[in-house]
Amino acid sequence: TKGVVEVAVDPEVAFAFMVRYYRLKHRMTQQEAAKKMGFNTIYSYQRLESRKCNPTLRVISMLKKIFPDFSIDYAVSC
Repeated sequence: TKGVVEVAVDPEVAFAFMVRYYRLKHRMTQQEAAKKMGFNTIYSYQRLESRKCNPTLRVISMLKKIFPDFSIDYAVSC
């Protein structure tokens, strides 16, 4: 409608949202996701779902292994 305005989302926020979305879609807890990704502590995984996350390519590839349908395209195209 005329009253709706499209707003770009900050890529950091979009990435964190997508990580959480896929975890919930696969019905996993943060603890389960952290364990599958090989993190020693849940805190390391929780940082991925926080707003100020700066993932490396290694972390992104680990996400792809446990969530094969995960795509960063939505986060970077916002």
